[in-house]
Amino acid sequence: MHTFTDQPAIWVMLAMASIAAVSDWRTGLIPNALLAWGAAAGVLAQLSTVMLGQAPLGLALQHIALGLVLGSVLPLVLYGFGALGGGDVKLFAAIGVCVGPVPVLAIELWAHLVALCFVPAQLLRSGTLLATLQRSGLVLRNAVVPARLRKPVDLTRCSSLRFAPAIWLAAIWVCVLGERLP
Repeated sequence: MHTFTDQPAIWVMLAMASIAAVSDWRTGLIPNALLAWGAAAGVLAQLSTVMLGQAPLGLALQHIALGLVLGSVLPLVLYGFGALGGGDVKLFAAIGVCVGPVPVLAIELWAHLVALCFVPAQLLRSGTLLATLQRSGLVLRNAVVPARLRKPVDLTRCSSLRFAPAIWLAAIWVCVLGERLP
């Protein structure tokens, strides 16, 4: 196992993800200013490796750019389907800037796996597990049948999940504990 705790950008990312998780848990929102400052601090921390002679400039810029792109692609697709909030997309992008392409992909994967554990517990606790499973089945059915056979789905009754805490746990798992892929 290889941890990344010796890199300043990791600590920037963990601080940003921690604050985002608390904010999302309490309010359901992740402040844009937090993400902008976190991404900017991540860029500076990545560039500090160049100034300290730990990495060439091209590699640092590559990590920043690829981390941003790869940290955004899947979350943007999920956002387009309504499966992820805009704050979560921006949080993944800012994390990508801080940690680079490979760790951000691992964080994305682990965050979704962590959320899969939380969702049934949250739905069971709120008493909406059965209704949610029925709606999910209807959505899946509608995806494969012709338009004339589709049944309406009441999207106003869909639940939302505060996802930043799962992202935070995944970031700790990947960057501090050194786990990459399951």
